[in-house]
Amino acid sequence: MTKTRDLADLGGGFIQAGTGATQRTVESKLQDVVSVNDFNGSASLARSSAISSGLILSDSSDSYTITVGAGGNFSTLNAAIIQAVKMRPLLSANQSRVTIQLLAGFVMAEQVLVRNQDLSWITVTGVDAVTTVTPSAITALLSADIGIGASVFGFDNAKGFVIDQLFNAGIALTAVNGINGLVCINGATCTVNDGGGFAEFGGGVGAFARAGSVITAKGCSFIDNRIGIYALDGSVIDAGGIDASQTTDCSGSDWYGVYCSRSSRVNFQYGTATGCHGDSIRVIRGSSFNGEGANLSGCLGDTLNNPTTVYGAALYSLNSVCEIRFSNCSSCAGPAVLADGASAVDCSSITATNCNSKASFSTIDSRNGSTVNANTSTITGSLSTVAAVGARDGSSVNFNGGDCSNSSGYGLYSFSGSRIAASAATATGCSKSAAYCRQGSVIDADSLVATGCTDSTAVIWATRASEINFQSGNCTSRTGTYGVRSSEGSKINAINANCGPGTSNDITIANGSVVSAFGSTGSVPTTNTVSAAGIVYK
Repeated sequence: MTKTRDLADLGGGFIQAGTGATQRTVESKLQDVVSVNDFNGSASLARSSAISSGLILSDSSDSYTITVGAGGNFSTLNAAIIQAVKMRPLLSANQSRVTIQLLAGFVMAEQVLVRNQDLSWITVTGVDAVTTVTPSAITALLSADIGIGASVFGFDNAKGFVIDQLFNAGIALTAVNGINGLVCINGATCTVNDGGGFAEFGGGVGAFARAGSVITAKGCSFIDNRIGIYALDGSVIDAGGIDASQTTDCSGSDWYGVYCSRSSRVNFQYGTATGCHGDSIRVIRGSSFNGEGANLSGCLGDTLNNPTTVYGAALYSLNSVCEIRFSNCSSCAGPAVLADGASAVDCSSITATNCNSKASFSTIDSRNGSTVNANTSTITGSLSTVAAVGARDGSSVNFNGGDCSNSSGYGLYSFSGSRIAASAATATGCSKSAAYCRQGSVIDADSLVATGCTDSTAVIWATRASEINFQSGNCTSRTGTYGVRSSEGSKINAINANCGPGTSNDITIANGSVVSAFGSTGSVPTTNTVSAAGIVYK
């Protein structure tokens, strides 16, 4: 039979191993850790004791909530997190978690900076719909070489807690300086739940991931920040359905909805980034972006800084791969799509009405070896005086079935060894040529509808060793001099095309060029005879 002994019978005391340890009673030592068994199996009583005394809870496996704010368990979020770490639930089949709830009226006047820890089992939520941040309390950098300023939450090589709350710093977007909401660096991870986020951080960033970090933030708000979300150096941000718009005036600043750079990746499907003052989306240096179904309209591009490199584009891509199918890119001060430096952009079926080109070339602008797929897109009413759809410097655009009518410039413009495919496209009412091709370029525009163009020269014009396929097209009702014109060693296929009312200059050649006009309508010069001007086959 085992004799039960009282702690008082143990006598002596307890001394921890190590230099400098002091003697304690055994009872005091045992009270360092709270156990559910100390309270007859009651987990709630054990937790209450651990919280009130700041002790470790050794064997709880239930989910529970800690409150922060007036009348709560703690006055600061940091204190609540420290205590939660002491009370981490044991592994269990029900995936127990700790919830830290910010009570009504709580103001975030502190930073939470975490390094080399796993806090992914904690969720921070709030009673109020929005928690106010005190900017003057956000001063410490997560890392000296982070590249941006102080943040409310920062995770360095850590698994961050889940953020289930919207934080608002109330800093005007016009502010040159600001603070950042969420920063993850050096392989850190963090999740922001739907409805959470970081808004009105002025000259700061809503969410920043760097150096292989991952942020998940679907359905969140990142409005009125210098940059809504920013992925850098091989990082990933999964932010489908977020709002990274800019709703207030910040003229003179290079502000973006999404910035993705240096082999990073952003998912922005069905997201919103309207009214941005730089580019709505900027993807550069070998990065990738998916913004299918996004609203990128109304980009202002009114920066005073670097006016030739901030284009006011719905999407600017440099040496990157992007997809914005079915997106709204209308009413931008710059191009709807600017693809540069061997980029590959799929913007098929987008709507981009009434866009300009600002410092760019055309509303759809493919340059320097880039490829753009804009099939079945609507690019009507382009305000660019150059072109609605353009390819230059060895680039290409697919615009099959697209509509670029009522352009203030050319409808389709391909030059310097570039190619545009625009089969069955529409380019009516353009102020310049519906299709203009020069310097060894190609436009494949069979069945193009190009009626009602008002250029003083030609509706369909190939020059300087270029080629246009205009088979079965229609360029009647023009007000300019020429319908179809091939010049300076160029070739045009106008077989079965409707080239004019039969007046002069419906089909013309110059400087050793060729037009195939079998079955076409409209007046032609002498056919099937070689001259200095070239030859028209009919």
